[in-house]
Amino acid sequence: MTKIRKIEVFPLTIPYREVSRLSYGIEAETNNVIVKIYAEGGVVGFGESCAIKKEMQSTVLEDLCKICPKLIGMDSFGIAVIHDKMDEIVPDHNHGPGKAAIDMALYDIMGKLTRQPVYNLIGGCYRRDIPTQHALFVKEPEEMAAEAKSLMQEGYTIFEIKLGGEPEKDIERARRIREAVGKDVVMIIDPNQGWTPQESIYCLKQMRGLDVICEEPTAGIDGLAEVHRAVDTPLVVDQSAPTPKDVIEVVRKKAGDMMNIKIQSAGGIYPSLKITSICEAAGMKYRIDDGPVSRIGNTASAHFAAASRDIVGCGVAQHTFLDAKTVNLVSEDGVRIERGVGIVPSGYGLGITVKDDLLRSPKKVFA
Repeated sequence: MTKIRKIEVFPLTIPYREVSRLSYGIEAETNNVIVKIYAEGGVVGFGESCAIKKEMQSTVLEDLCKICPKLIGMDSFGIAVIHDKMDEIVPDHNHGPGKAAIDMALYDIMGKLTRQPVYNLIGGCYRRDIPTQHALFVKEPEEMAAEAKSLMQEGYTIFEIKLGGEPEKDIERARRIREAVGKDVVMIIDPNQGWTPQESIYCLKQMRGLDVICEEPTAGIDGLAEVHRAVDTPLVVDQSAPTPKDVIEVVRKKAGDMMNIKIQSAGGIYPSLKITSICEAAGMKYRIDDGPVSRIGNTASAHFAAASRDIVGCGVAQHTFLDAKTVNLVSEDGVRIERGVGIVPSGYGLGITVKDDLLRSPKKVFA
């Protein structure tokens, strides 16, 4: 047994490189939380929660203040037991990010203690090179098309195209981008639940011939099932099904063709592995994606993607659209993006080094 001795919590606000527009609003920064767990023998693990808004960051901090004192003295290898404890303390599935930060830090510790990369702890490595998407945020159609063409020169062949809840203009955005990038690029359009079911059906029928995959066009499993019955476009389920129980409902109601799995939404790598098992048993493909995190969060997702079998168009490059100075101060190692490919580190644990000069004094300490 290697007991948890201390947990430190650090709020961290990271600006975007440029203000980003989505269907639900404007984002200029992400308000995350870094967790540092000390285990016996001086081993330290790091994790990250993605909070986006200040009020969400406050909720994560509140959750961690409830959870962390109960984990002191527990076995850092007891990942299932710890998740049960966290779910008992904070049962609402909407509180996944705080649990995800704890989960990542524990896997980091387990990897360092066993001298293994995290991907070996969760099933082994299918691949260390992961073709990764680049997000295109909502702009005028011609601007988005030009940006996509420019990013192709950097090696990207997968784009997650944010749409704005403006059906006719969104159709034009998708059309212009496809014309700009040609037929060999994967286009995942993502209205972020910005359309009604009826608008979703209309838009996707209008986009026939553009060869797109559509992620979460409308809200809720029932709404997605309605759209899925009416269109031929492959549908990806995301926000509507963050937990294994939700994914079973997606399969039962035939609400989509593949799952988008986010460590942050699921509450960590451990529950995310349950989701991949459900998908594989049901013959459903899945994507490993992420929110606006630093290299800490993206590296954890990259390890998860490396150990996952049926991945389609993953996203582990979100740190690249955050302020580079801040992101690099957190860590200059971890997942590396080269020519549109995420390269997973082979070092022990997550394979990252976090710089204490950025984190400075913790907001909370539990010992």
